[in-house]
Amino acid sequence: MSIEAISYENIRISTYEMEYIKELKITNSINEHGNLELTGILVHERKDEDIHLTEKNTPIEVYYQKYDEKVSLFHGVITKIKIEVVEQVHNIYIKAKSYTYLMDTTKKYRSFQDKNMTSHDLIREVMKEYSPSDYKMQIPNVPIGQLVLQYAETDWVFLRRFVSKFYAGLFPAIELQNIHYYIGTPDIFVDTANKMNNYTIYKDLDLYEYMQKNHIKDVKEIDFTVYEIESFEILKLGNHIKFLGHDFYISEVQHDLKEGIIHNKYKIQLKNGLRQRRLYNKNIMGVSVDGMILEVQRDQVKVHLHIDMTQEKSKAYWFPYSTMAASPDGSGWYCMPEIGDQVRVYFPTKDEKDSFAVSAVSGYVPKKTNKKDRMGNPDVKYLRTVHDKEVRFTPSGILISCDSGQASIKLNKDGSISIIGQNSIHVNAVENIDIRAEKTLTMTANEKIDLMCDKGGKIEFTEAGEILVKGTEVKNN
Repeated sequence: MSIEAISYENIRISTYEMEYIKELKITNSINEHGNLELTGILVHERKDEDIHLTEKNTPIEVYYQKYDEKVSLFHGVITKIKIEVVEQVHNIYIKAKSYTYLMDTTKKYRSFQDKNMTSHDLIREVMKEYSPSDYKMQIPNVPIGQLVLQYAETDWVFLRRFVSKFYAGLFPAIELQNIHYYIGTPDIFVDTANKMNNYTIYKDLDLYEYMQKNHIKDVKEIDFTVYEIESFEILKLGNHIKFLGHDFYISEVQHDLKEGIIHNKYKIQLKNGLRQRRLYNKNIMGVSVDGMILEVQRDQVKVHLHIDMTQEKSKAYWFPYSTMAASPDGSGWYCMPEIGDQVRVYFPTKDEKDSFAVSAVSGYVPKKTNKKDRMGNPDVKYLRTVHDKEVRFTPSGILISCDSGQASIKLNKDGSISIIGQNSIHVNAVENIDIRAEKTLTMTANEKIDLMCDKGGKIEFTEAGEILVKGTEVKNN
């Protein structure tokens, strides 16, 4: 059975009442929105009314009447409209995009940190905002396995990049109302009625070499063999057809109104030829995203990124934390941030998996009641913990302090050392302790000084000024 051509007399345009359609072009391809370009003549009585009634996201449909059946060619929203009046003839020019365009208008910032979240769950999370919508997932439902970041990307651009991890693409279903698309190649077989004897064939060897060397190792030259065929039959992006005895899939669709009838041109390839190259968000290269520490473990941290409204700690991603110096043998500098500290997550490459956490700019501001500003003198450096333990480097020396001076050691640049304990100071050695002074050794106490050994020998200096010498045997020379 042969298919009859669709004439302009059977074509209808919703939203606008037209006397005549002069030009019509509809295109649809993988990872792109469907596009409509239309030129026609409006009914005279409408005048300029239509342009004032056309608002943001005004819907438009192109369809044709097949007997008593209405068959849609395009559903979408108008992106540009112009009316040109020539001798009272109102010429209208319209550009429109498929409903998937609604996913491609607002750039967003968010993270998906749960490594156990599946690819399908991530897509569902993104699509929750769009209702009504329908999407069919033809990619594996596997854990994402790493941090996934949406940074300065629309949802359409983000999903296009995300599914490219599976070398898959997005296939808009432009013949359906509202957002409809396939994620990955659909497998909808269409038994074509017409024999397609007229075609053009070419092979994209540059693309083959690029894909084979950089993205998909198992591609073959035949995957990049493309047939361009023409038919009066209406087919859809991703349709599976038989051609020359082989299975092919439609990778590009074009409908053109020429000489009063719709001419349909299709690009078809083997299914493997529809695989897409891996995409990356190059906008993240060199970017740091601020966040707050949720949990610390060894040399890793969990971070609530400020671009996210909330972050469940149990599902947060473990970021490596960069210290000033670290070695595989454990030597170097180990100083981890505290829970609640501000940090930055740095993205050195185009791939989120290479990200790591680094220290943030200090937000310390001294309290008004505290006259001492720890950062008031750039010559003074310090290392301080939340538990009030501090090492301070000053021009005059080094101070090691615990609990606001309850215990401290001060090393002065004049060669003196001060050891202070508000309670007690213990000096122990397994073998020997040598105390020696070139000039004077002074020991003072408010109450008494005891010098003793385990065998019972003892010299006691009392508060009354007495010196008591005790022992099993006392020798006095």
